[in-house]
Amino acid sequence: ARERDATESLIYYNLGIVRLRQKLPEEALKQLEAAFMLGFKHFDAMDKDTDLDPLRDQPKFKELMSRYRKRP
Repeated sequence: ARERDATESLIYYNLGIVRLRQKLPEEALKQLEAAFMLGFKHFDAMDKDTDLDPLRDQPKFKELMSRYRKRP
């Protein structure tokens, strides 16, 4: 999918989830940041995504959320 459309942010989000399931949290954070940089904005869904639970207390995850999440 990434080869077909490297600008699709959801691809990078899903790769981040895959990396978490592979127990590679640093790689997961890199993929999530790429998703955010490409315009990923589904933060409400992220709040409910239990796959992200291992990252929620990590400083890098908090920093990314602070930087990219826009509060109304």
